[in-house]
Amino acid sequence: MKMRNEYLVTVIVLLYNKAAYVTEALNSIVRQECDFKYKILIVDDCSTDQSPDICRKFQTEYPDIIRIVSNEKNLGVVLNFEKAYNLCDTPYIAICDPDDFYISKHKLQRQVDYLDAHPECSVVFHRALNYYENTGIKTLSNPNQKRILTLADMATSNFITNSTCMFRKLYPEGLPEWYKDVSTNDLPMHLLNALHGDIHYQPQIMTVYRKEYGESNWAGEDPVKRLFLTLNSRYPLLNDPSWPESIHKAMKLQCLQILILIQRQINNPNDELYHKASQMSQSLNLNDIEITEVTKKINKRNSVEPGILKIIASKSFRLVSRLVPISVFRI
Repeated sequence: MKMRNEYLVTVIVLLYNKAAYVTEALNSIVRQECDFKYKILIVDDCSTDQSPDICRKFQTEYPDIIRIVSNEKNLGVVLNFEKAYNLCDTPYIAICDPDDFYISKHKLQRQVDYLDAHPECSVVFHRALNYYENTGIKTLSNPNQKRILTLADMATSNFITNSTCMFRKLYPEGLPEWYKDVSTNDLPMHLLNALHGDIHYQPQIMTVYRKEYGESNWAGEDPVKRLFLTLNSRYPLLNDPSWPESIHKAMKLQCLQILILIQRQINNPNDELYHKASQMSQSLNLNDIEITEVTKKINKRNSVEPGILKIIASKSFRLVSRLVPISVFRI
């Protein structure tokens, strides 16, 4: 393998209290086999455990690869990502959340090769092994996933697991002002990137994504708060006039769907959050036909019962998956 004497990728690691996992994450990055140079940018958001010490030990061993930036105050995940993004000085950016890890030593190379060969593509991502650590169950992400996707696909669903993606740095002057107002960093970033090119899916399983079985990404939060967090990863984007009209409409319909679910979950018109959701729904300025269609879609989805064979097959797969070690998936 002929080595290229240039840094092409920065792997962002947003750190906050992951001492139990960050060693595995960093080991999986420094073991990448590439024909180019890459960097690891760790931005510590005022961790209170031993994770910064663990990272400093890695930096001592890999001083040419690892850079650690320590925040003076806790920024939260969105502002911490924005800070990391602005610090990146390579053409490509990858992500490895500190509780995830790569299981292919060729992950970065495969993704750089694709982006190099396809200038029309702005984001590349791959399949993940979902690992429910509290049960040992393992599942695979992105069943029946299309290979080439667009902004229109991204506007209706976030199908990218954070630690599986690599994207071009397309905003050297900084992210839009509204980015500071979103609740999560991933979907808005993917949407911004998809404004400039296609999204490509690679079917190889190259990352382990840790999850808690039976919980959402915001484990421990109540259902209404989870829905508002989901909403706030989309609603601030509506103030950006640069979205194509069809995409703007699709995001509005997504927001309405979430707001209807919030109102149904609260089920009390006198509740303050119910009233807030109602006001936000009205601010979308959607017509009666559009509102009716979204309502029908929600009702139809809630009325669909999975077949008994599908339930049995799913449960059987989950039980068997506990016996399969993660090492089987390493490539």
